[in-house]
Amino acid sequence: MGTAGVVLGVLLVTVSGALWGTLGGAVVAGYGGTLLVNVANAALSEKHGRASSAAITEANGLGALVGALAPITLGLLVGVGAGWQPALLLVIALVTILAVTMPDLPAPSAGAPARGRAAALPRRYWWAWGVLVALIAVEFSYSVWAPSLVAERTGVSIGTATGTLTVLILCLGTGRLLGARLALRIGPGALLMAAIGVTLLGWVVLWTATTLPLAIIGMAVSGFGMALHFPLGVARSLAASAGQTDVASGRLALGAGLAIGLAPFVLGWVTDLVGVVGAFLLVPGLLAVAAALLVGGRASANRQPA
Repeated sequence: MGTAGVVLGVLLVTVSGALWGTLGGAVVAGYGGTLLVNVANAALSEKHGRASSAAITEANGLGALVGALAPITLGLLVGVGAGWQPALLLVIALVTILAVTMPDLPAPSAGAPARGRAAALPRRYWWAWGVLVALIAVEFSYSVWAPSLVAERTGVSIGTATGTLTVLILCLGTGRLLGARLALRIGPGALLMAAIGVTLLGWVVLWTATTLPLAIIGMAVSGFGMALHFPLGVARSLAASAGQTDVASGRLALGAGLAIGLAPFVLGWVTDLVGVVGAFLLVPGLLAVAAALLVGGRASANRQPA
């Protein structure tokens, strides 16, 4: 169903010359892509068990690097005169290959409730859910507003400042691939707390940078920290779901949607009031919330098993 949604949505965007077709195609493709990600994360969690943190981190790292190649491919095709449509048709071809070659998903774990009779998700899941939502809000606040901060602080054009996002994306992908090895040796909770600390360090460098090189360093350090936020957050949440990975994935998608939809707009509203430099102080606030929920979740789990 997810692959069908991506194919249908991309096809609508490619062939439709009307606004309704473009917007409708984007919605359908977005829904299908979200479903694919959720199912993939749940399947990785079921299949790899205790090593799921490493597996999910590695998979998301490869996904980030492929995502970084997408605009490059689009630019090359446009540059040689082929237009943007062949790039989207390439997506259809790749997704179709995935649908044909994808192996069967693992069977639900023995402790999972029967389908249609799902029990309430454990309390420790909701602690982990809150951590992930706060960290997703951090990532998308960077994606939308960090270029404006760079331009304001360093005086470069907004186009040049936006280019620093490439550094962020590349460090996200690289950090996840490297972090997958660390996840085999360090517990996901401790590793996630360390990643939050690295992101905070990157934020300090970025927020205080007055030159473009320093801003790029801040983006790079932030990217390496944020690299582990989403995959470890997902892995911890699914591990805390008491075998209900499908239900847990759906709740994660809802939380991610809230974070993605609200955080950049709240930061934009605050920017209108105090400027982007002052508004970007919300980022360490979100990191503090995530760290507090991480500690609180550990304490709750120690007091009462889920």
